[in-house]
Amino acid sequence: MKHGEGSVTERADGRFWARLPDPKRTSLGLYATEADAWAAIAHARRIRAKRGAPAGETFEAFGRHVLDLREEDGIRGIDQERNRFEFHLATSHLASRGMADILPLHIADFVRAIARKNAADKRGKRKISHKTVGRCLSLVSVIFDEAILRGIRPDNPCAGVKLRRKQAEAAETEEPWDYLRRDEQLAIAKCEAIPEWARCLMRFAWGTGLRQGEQWNLELRDLHVDPEDPEVKQHGPHVFVRFGSQGKRAKNAKTRRVPLFGDGLEAARRWLEILPTWVEKDENGKRNTLKLVFPTLRGCRRGIGAPSRTTYDPKTKTRGKAELLAEWLAAAGVKREIRWHDLRHTCASALVSGMWGRRWSLEEVCAMLGHSSIIVTQRYAHLAESALTQAARETPGIGYGLGTDLPILHPRLLEMLNRIAAVGPEGIEPSTYGLKVRSSTD
Repeated sequence: MKHGEGSVTERADGRFWARLPDPKRTSLGLYATEADAWAAIAHARRIRAKRGAPAGETFEAFGRHVLDLREEDGIRGIDQERNRFEFHLATSHLASRGMADILPLHIADFVRAIARKNAADKRGKRKISHKTVGRCLSLVSVIFDEAILRGIRPDNPCAGVKLRRKQAEAAETEEPWDYLRRDEQLAIAKCEAIPEWARCLMRFAWGTGLRQGEQWNLELRDLHVDPEDPEVKQHGPHVFVRFGSQGKRAKNAKTRRVPLFGDGLEAARRWLEILPTWVEKDENGKRNTLKLVFPTLRGCRRGIGAPSRTTYDPKTKTRGKAELLAEWLAAAGVKREIRWHDLRHTCASALVSGMWGRRWSLEEVCAMLGHSSIIVTQRYAHLAESALTQAARETPGIGYGLGTDLPILHPRLLEMLNRIAAVGPEGIEPSTYGLKVRSSTD
């Protein structure tokens, strides 16, 4: 749909692409509904109409050019960057200032202003998160780095501007993520109120720990479950994670093999049985031949975001999206809020805690999930406390261990060994405590 005020195009994944009517048809990003896309266009046009600064000299004009360059370079997450730019940077006091006129003080004021804004989501009234403020500041810094390269200014005014957590939000007292417990996983897997295809997608997600972009862009050539497959004979059932988004490498530029077992393997095998009849036929009786493991009903690539269905309001004559994940979880008895990304957290939590059997080390979980560093995996470390307790209980040692595992020892010898292992009063070392002799420093 196009006219002189801009254009909105519906994509195959059901989202709407908004663009301005300028010669470059500047993209404003993707939106869940057509109404949201037109609202973004109207807002951007109002902002531009208020500013009379020469094009190419303002922060807004140069920032849009930098975003275009980053898209041409294939930068991951460019759609999110464009949305961040439109809602936070293009509406700030920086937008109309000349690139050469912006000082560190202006950047600091920008950070304070962003931190005071309310978040526009469904999680209730709250301030914008600390991470969002940081990402906005990082995007501003990237724009000025490009300005330095092009000789527009000699320095980056973002250098030295610190982001204080109190500027963004109060200290968090709970984990910002959640995961499904084993009884909840079993309830979802058996819930017939949830379509079988949906259960396959969810079980594969928590069984492999793939990021959503990795799962939606997984190709059939990289799914190996056939026992006769040479790859399976060499590595066992697995998926080879090649892409994180369309045509782009996975996050951290890493490819990796993710083993398939348990729910992940069962879901993959069942999904391959469903897939041949999954994609709807077109008017010519043919199916889309896109070689994706998890395509949409039309055979297209899924967009980022939880699966949803299209809704239509006859009063406003607008279409929208209703997320299906919450409906599926409620049908299985899971009442609390779980995001699709929490299925990835479910995989890591289950492995670290031993929910599925053997407890995995943080290093093993780091490799499976493709984390950039073991530091990222440390968020799950508290779930391994029970594993440490069991390890201590199962390790034979002097005292209780000897008394139970080695009953053939004479009782008086056991008593002496226990006394030697005990920690005595201050000044008496364990090795001499059994003899009741003070240690000597001579």
